[in-house]
Amino acid sequence: MIWERLASETLLSKNRSPEFNHLNIYVSTITGISDEASDNILKVFPYLFFSEVLVGAYAVLSMMMKDWVVSKPWLGIAAVSANCLGCLAGIGIMQLFRVDFITMNMGVPFIMLGNNLIQSF
Repeated sequence: MIWERLASETLLSKNRSPEFNHLNIYVSTITGISDEASDNILKVFPYLFFSEVLVGAYAVLSMMMKDWVVSKPWLGIAAVSANCLGCLAGIGIMQLFRVDFITMNMGVPFIMLGNNLIQSF
C-alpha cells in the first residue's frame, strides 16, 4: 500500500508540472478498485431483497404455460429454493472454516440463480 501511494503521488506531481499542462493523469490502484467495488455493492444492498423477489417471480412466471400439462411453475420455485439453501450452506461452511466474508460474495446468489434457471429450460 505504501508503494501504491508513493507511485500515485509521483504520477500526480508530474501532472502538475508545466511541461504536461495538456496531459491529464488519472491514477487507479488495486486497493482503490477493490474499495470502489465494495462501496458499489453496499450501495445496492437495500435493493437486494426486492431484486431476489423479482427474479423469483420471473422464475415462476417463465415456467408457466397455457397448457396445464407442460406448465411447471413448481420448477421455478424449486430453483429459487435450491439457490437460497445453497447460498446459506456455502456461507455456513465459510464461517466454519473462518473464511472472511467479502462484499463481492453478495453477487453469488444471482449467478447461481441464473445458472439454475438456464438449466431448468
